[in-house]
Amino acid sequence: MGELREQLDSLQATAASTPQTVLTTRHPSTQQVMKYFTFGHLPNHLAEVSAEFHALAHRLLELLPDGPELTVALRKLLESKDAAVRTAVDHHES
Repeated sequence: MGELREQLDSLQATAASTPQTVLTTRHPSTQQVMKYFTFGHLPNHLAEVSAEFHALAHRLLELLPDGPELTVALRKLLESKDAAVRTAVDHHES
């Protein structure tokens, strides 16, 4: 478990080290949705799932310009992340 947390912390630190100007120069709707892709506050079994979506969200920011379709893509990715995390919660409880 310690190794997993180290990997998750490393991924979170990498995203946190992304220059803040990357987000502050983005459209407000992009900035708004990106804050929901953090995972450092989650227990390991949930953070492991959430981290995958976090990485993809940040990759989309590298690849795509702001616009309505990016916002839709990020929101749908967020919905997917939420569903996957809920599945992990249910699986962990059973």
